[in-house]
Order: sequence, then structure tokens, then C-alpha cells
Amino acid sequence: MSGDLCLSRGEMARLLDARFAEAPAALGVTEAGGLVELFHAKGGATWSLVLTTPQGRSCLLASGQAWSERPRPAPDGGT
Repeated sequence: MSGDLCLSRGEMARLLDARFAEAPAALGVTEAGGLVELFHAKGGATWSLVLTTPQGRSCLLASGQAWSERPRPAPDGGT
């Protein structure tokens, strides 16, 4: 699922939960004030990247399978 899918933020979150059991896992704010969110299913089976504009319109940017997280390095560069 990707392409030109745009909905309200609430509708997008409900769709990703209902269809793929995905929940928000990470977010960031763009320079233009948009919200970029990563949704993923438990265990990383599927993931979706969503951009929400300041006006509340959420669009699916990308989606896929096999999400995995990398451990963050220690602040001092050690392990």
C-alpha cells in the first residue's frame, strides 16, 4: 500500500491499525512544520511512513515489510 493515499491523521492511523496492526513508533517535525511518522506492526512485519501537513492532511509516503531497529550507539561512541 503506497502512492497517493491521503486522509485525515485520525483516519490514517485507524486504517493502518485495522489493516496491518501498525501503531506509531517514531516521529519528527519537518522544517515546514509537517509531522513525519513511522508506523510499524509488532515484530516489524510491516511498516508505513506518513507525512502529516500542518493542515492535518496525512499522506502515505512509503510502506514495506521487515522493519528492524538498529541499536543506538552509546553517547561516548562506546558499546
